[in-house]
Amino acid sequence: MNKKIKNFILKIIAVFCSIAVWMYISDIVSETKTFKVPLDLMHYKDMIILSQSVEFINVTVKGPSGIISNLSMQDIKVEKDIRDVTEPGNIIIPVQDITVIVPNHVAIERIFPRRVTLNIDKIIEKYFEVNAVIRGKPANGYVYTGKYVVNPQKVLLKGPEQKLKNLEEVNTQPINIEGLVESKKFARVYLQEFVPEMFLNKDKYVQVWVQINEETSERTISNIPIGILQPVKSPFNVIIEETEAEVKLVGKREILDTLNVQEINIFLDIQNLDAGVYQLPLAYRIPDRLLLDGLKVKSITPSSIEVTIEAKP
Repeated sequence: MNKKIKNFILKIIAVFCSIAVWMYISDIVSETKTFKVPLDLMHYKDMIILSQSVEFINVTVKGPSGIISNLSMQDIKVEKDIRDVTEPGNIIIPVQDITVIVPNHVAIERIFPRRVTLNIDKIIEKYFEVNAVIRGKPANGYVYTGKYVVNPQKVLLKGPEQKLKNLEEVNTQPINIEGLVESKKFARVYLQEFVPEMFLNKDKYVQVWVQINEETSERTISNIPIGILQPVKSPFNVIIEETEAEVKLVGKREILDTLNVQEINIFLDIQNLDAGVYQLPLAYRIPDRLLLDGLKVKSITPSSIEVTIEAKP
């Protein structure tokens, strides 16, 4: 055999021998390692865990270094079956009552903490009034009136008895009305959870109609002459103690700012009255175009006056 070939074969044999020795040593040399493993709690479907002292258990294991070095958290299971707990309250689980599952040829050296404390409650169902939570502002020139309609007004929700027993209302998730220029119906508004991140009512939603109006202002006009509405050839004299009135108007700012005061008429209607003394309400007349633009009379002062009607001599 060629000397070079013989040397090459010896080198290959040496490599395989080294690998075999390493694998042998890995199997006989022990190694210790600690893993942080999530605690899996299996509970009765009508119960809920409100809090637990720890969510992860530190598990220290020992075994052949060849196995331990390739071990991961996913290879270890930590679980506890508490489906026999059907009453609310605090329970303490000693570590020896927790099941820890590890791979073959791996031993459990230590488990920490020594106990786990749980607060457990019953899940109940109850009807709640729904409050809409409004966020944001409409566009300039518009205002949220503070009025909304929720449909349905009451919803049946699930939650822990301790939290639900003293509650009568539930809030929606925030409704954004930023930049709106008209009223809007929000077709699918979800509700806030009683216990965050547990999503017991994740499929529950309501419809909410939010009222948005154009922003309005007020303007007061004083010293408006009080007119008398009567037949052209009336046989009566009319005596009134007050001859002027004050009117408060509500409407769009631009309409109020450009309003011609002469277009607002305040009067008493005595067309069908005979002689006598009356307490009559003041009436008003405003052009239709202003009414169509949303102008409204908020009040007239005085609202009524005493009127004396006498036959002419």
